[in-house]
Amino acid sequence: MFDKIVTVDFYINYVCGIRCTHCFIGENLNSNVEMPLEQIKIIVSDLKHRDVKCITLLGGEPSLHKNINDVISFILKNGIGVRVVSNGQKPFQKLINSLNEDEKTKLKVCFSIDGSDAEINNSIRGKKVFENLLDSIQLVKKNNIQYSGITSISKDNFTDVENIINTSYELGMEYLNIHYVTDRGFALKTKVVDIKLWKGLVKKLESRINKIPIRLEKTFVSFDTNVECEVNKKENIIIDPNGFIFGCTMFMNDNLFASAKYVEGEIIFSQQAKNETTICKCVNLGCPAIPLINKDIFNEALSQELKFDCIFNKTTL
Repeated sequence: MFDKIVTVDFYINYVCGIRCTHCFIGENLNSNVEMPLEQIKIIVSDLKHRDVKCITLLGGEPSLHKNINDVISFILKNGIGVRVVSNGQKPFQKLINSLNEDEKTKLKVCFSIDGSDAEINNSIRGKKVFENLLDSIQLVKKNNIQYSGITSISKDNFTDVENIINTSYELGMEYLNIHYVTDRGFALKTKVVDIKLWKGLVKKLESRINKIPIRLEKTFVSFDTNVECEVNKKENIIIDPNGFIFGCTMFMNDNLFASAKYVEGEIIFSQQAKNETTICKCVNLGCPAIPLINKDIFNEALSQELKFDCIFNKTTL
């Protein structure tokens, strides 16, 4: 089942110094769980044998893992690319300053940015987060490290999207990922952007000339569109700090939905009758996870002859 893995999203910890209002990890951040270094090494060694090309490190905040330098070093020594998704705060800066020149050359970074200025960004992510982010961007630029951005759009920053794109360009980001926030974790249902508004935004972004490449989740597609599910493709897998394996982040807040788990370096498949693999066998109505998360918006989409596309399906603009 996992013989076609190309890339891996590795959540090495559930530890973070901030609490973003849209974070889908939610209360798991209060568990302060981190995967032990030896377990990470065992899993990375298995991924090497599976010919995985790139591992993205996430959390929580991955730079807060107590062995983050050893994690990055081990992955690179095994010939696998490394990307770090970070909030760009002080621990990240400490990490970058502690890497050797070869590691800096091979590293890629993706920064979270949820506002075009400090007022908007910090209202979502926390005090001084934007200011620290700017310092981190200057740091990676100084060290010639490739970096991109990711922004999660809710009602809190919906009207700021075009400004976020322009700011990301001005900050020198290679590209910007734009995500649609659903009500998981800390994100409230009242913060989810209305379907018509989101469709209008997508249309506007598709019709304008953007200064920076954008990877956009269309989210809502016509009912006759064929939806290809990442859970079924198994080309990218997600590993959480407890070793559970998912094909989609939509299921990550309940380990019972996991497809499998790493146990002593081996993948043990789930014996649960209802897990993400069985749930996602049928995608005729779009993403099968959405009705489990927000039945109302799922039904609203159907009433407009729309359905949810896979969140991993991005349009490049």
